[in-house]
Amino acid sequence: MGLNHHRTSVVRPYSRSNLLAYGYLRGVPYKVMEKKCYEKINFKEVLSVSKKFSDGPWNEQAWATWYNEAVSHLEEQGHIYPEYIAPMEKKKESVRSLLDRVFPKTV
Repeated sequence: MGLNHHRTSVVRPYSRSNLLAYGYLRGVPYKVMEKKCYEKINFKEVLSVSKKFSDGPWNEQAWATWYNEAVSHLEEQGHIYPEYIAPMEKKKESVRSLLDRVFPKTV
């Protein structure tokens, strides 16, 4: 566990979360910031940083829209994880049906 491990497992995800939060606060859609994604996104960290540095009152609806668009973009690429799905329930789609659509059952 050296400096390289710290850089790749601690600093890199933290920097990414901060850059995504910065983009969100500037109104940049996720799919513009990251056309391809290879690692999980810590959306809780992005939300935390966004709330910390936002001007004025927090707009929950704007965050939900940005988040759902980001998850849709990730889903198109085949990168979907259960922790991304929970807030999407507002779309009246059950977690089970979304998982069935993303990971179809093979017969």
